[in-house]
Amino acid sequence: MLCCGLALSIYAYIVFSEMLNIAARRYIKTSDYESVRKMAYIDSLCNISNRNAFILEQEASFDCDELCYIVFDLNNLKRINDKYGHAEGDKIIKKAAEIISLSYEDFGKCFRIGGDEFAVIGRYKTLAQIEKALRKFKNHIKEYNSKSNLKLDLAYGYARRENTDISTYELFNKADKEMYRFKRRGKALIKMNA
Repeated sequence: MLCCGLALSIYAYIVFSEMLNIAARRYIKTSDYESVRKMAYIDSLCNISNRNAFILEQEASFDCDELCYIVFDLNNLKRINDKYGHAEGDKIIKKAAEIISLSYEDFGKCFRIGGDEFAVIGRYKTLAQIEKALRKFKNHIKEYNSKSNLKLDLAYGYARRENTDISTYELFNKADKEMYRFKRRGKALIKMNA
């Protein structure tokens, strides 16, 4: 009798679990699917693609020639947070995302890949296309800074490939190293001018 009761309990548990799985699959297939997808792939603060989406795009472009990665890092965020508060820090992160997206909308996809780190994965035909997008970015930064008390300062670096001899991961690392080289150079200039 104890075995029969235990067997019925196990059977009921299995049936109940399967019913929950079916209900969950139906729930995700409904209109809420879009909000679940958005939570998985869109950054909630900046409303641009997040690190999960970046990794998917990186894998999808694995065999793509003429690929370019541009990596950005927001300078002085800690100082902004300490002096003005995290709400102002969030505003500057959002503004950085907005300017990067606006500058590179014709070039590629924009991502927030960390707290104050962003990336663009783009496809190009000529080096002039990359340089044109960088000029557009710099002009947007300059325009914003001319009108704002809280200045936006972004370090960036890029790397491009013309064939698939270099992996997307190596390309990202190369762009990241270029960004840090830019960042160190900027800090050295600040110290020299101080």
